[in-house]
Amino acid sequence: MPRDVGEAEQQLLERLDVLETGLVALDRGADSGDVERGSVHSLFREAHNLKSALSLAGYESLSSLTHALESCLDMLRAGARARPEWTDLFLDTVDLLRLAILDGEEAVAERALGLREGLEALAGILRAEDHGRQPEIGFPLDFLEAEDLSRALHEGLSLYMLEKLVSAGMSKEAVAGLPVQETLAGIGRIIAMRILEADSSQSLLRVLFTTSFPAAEIGFSIFDPFYPIQTKISSAPNDAVHDKKEGTEARKRKQPKAVPRPPRILIVDDDPTALLLLQLILSPYGRVDTAMDGQEALDKFSDAFKSERYGYVFMDIRMPRLSGDLALKAIRNLEKEGGVLIGEGARVVMSTALSDFSTISASFRDQCDSYLVKPYERKAVETLMLQFGVEPMDLGGEKILARD
Repeated sequence: MPRDVGEAEQQLLERLDVLETGLVALDRGADSGDVERGSVHSLFREAHNLKSALSLAGYESLSSLTHALESCLDMLRAGARARPEWTDLFLDTVDLLRLAILDGEEAVAERALGLREGLEALAGILRAEDHGRQPEIGFPLDFLEAEDLSRALHEGLSLYMLEKLVSAGMSKEAVAGLPVQETLAGIGRIIAMRILEADSSQSLLRVLFTTSFPAAEIGFSIFDPFYPIQTKISSAPNDAVHDKKEGTEARKRKQPKAVPRPPRILIVDDDPTALLLLQLILSPYGRVDTAMDGQEALDKFSDAFKSERYGYVFMDIRMPRLSGDLALKAIRNLEKEGGVLIGEGARVVMSTALSDFSTISASFRDQCDSYLVKPYERKAVETLMLQFGVEPMDLGGEKILARD
């Protein structure tokens, strides 16, 4: 017979009802091939919250089972396509969780273990199909945000992204008043926040934050989904500074032209994660601006050309609206019309995958100065800046600028 349940158990059962309703909708969508991203994100959030609630209520084995379900939903959220046989497994998990709360964990221990192993196997398959995709930030940072993040990472802090569904049209003032803001301020440092459209009724709030706490401890404070962001940035700031001898040899190989003081740098890439990585690497070298396609880059370059010009442009080739190679041609034409002699304009560095190296070769004919192969590596970027004669500013903010 079912045992009497207390208030905590009743709340858990109510959470299960909400999760089950969403999974039934997911099951129907899997049959028809029509699943909304926003609905999958909601399910992931519900599973995440349920996992935390079960752990706080002392149901550790049930929390582990829910964590396995959460991992599968996370893979769906990352782009895997739901299948009816998977959603059947998810719904069986909810049925068992409900039974365990009503009858006790011992009554369903063997079935729970089997379900958990099945979910973990499915999550492993989906993760392997995902080819190691790293979570993306999904939006560029401005100069101050990138500088703040760079300092935090140099201090050895870890970087995370929190995602929270909020009502569509929520004002910035209302977002600033959410309890999660105070929670994050208590465990770390908020770097940036953006509200992104999820569907007609909900928006997705993304909060980029750094903290010294491990993920396991963060989970006790935050009940919304969060995940680590890999930056590949060293925590030691001094490894960016090469010795004087190496710097001198590099400058002998390629003597740089004079550039504006302090140098302005424009980074152009339609991949937000790649954009952030270059921001973190290049922010010690000058003022960094960003663009996410060739047209936006051309507009910013044109505006800056009238006043404080860009000294360096790092531009991906494969981008929407206007490709990098076409943007490079337009930049050189703009400089020519403005009376800038060949070789005295902005240093333009093109980047693309190694498999597309023929396009890089064509870019040299259009007067690019150098190239980088993606994914970006910090040492390669720093070596290139050293060859251009630009050294990083120190941590106190004093700039060590390009030598004439």
